[in-house]
Amino acid sequence: MKEKVYCESVEKKDSKNKLLTPSIWIRENHSPLKSLMNTDFNLIFEPSISADYMYLVREGILGKIERITKKLDIQNKILIIRSVWRSFDHQQILWDTKLKLFEKEHPEKSYDEVKEIVSYFIAPPSKSMHATGGSIDALIYDITKNCVMDFGTNQGYDIVLSKKCYPYHPEISEEAKKIELY
Repeated sequence: MKEKVYCESVEKKDSKNKLLTPSIWIRENHSPLKSLMNTDFNLIFEPSISADYMYLVREGILGKIERITKKLDIQNKILIIRSVWRSFDHQQILWDTKLKLFEKEHPEKSYDEVKEIVSYFIAPPSKSMHATGGSIDALIYDITKNCVMDFGTNQGYDIVLSKKCYPYHPEISEEAKKIELY
């Protein structure tokens, strides 16, 4: 019951945010896109669906990634970069793939229901923040334990998209609840 109430409150807040989305203006700061592959940061790059993917972020994000990698180095951990800047076409492929997969897994749901559920976890191409170069999908590899850290919704590299993806969901593991990133 606690989980249901929690999810309903998150969805209510999310619905309000979705109503505000058209009024949220993203200001272009003309910061160039830079490849994380051209840095000396201690990173692991998860293979992309695009063979020539360059793991681009806005130049202003580089300092933040550098600070994170230095803190993780001290803890014997490595940041795994899953995805950063994505073109509209790249986002469209991800969206279409997840949509088709979810339709197949849930034939009892209408197309509109599937679309709404998938949009909780993967933005439709026209609304993706990844197109700005300021959004990053990442995991953390623990060298000492020789595994990808448990964030509550992943089994290693595999992420299960569910309501547990909501921040501080009551059903995530105790290990995931202990993770503090700053």
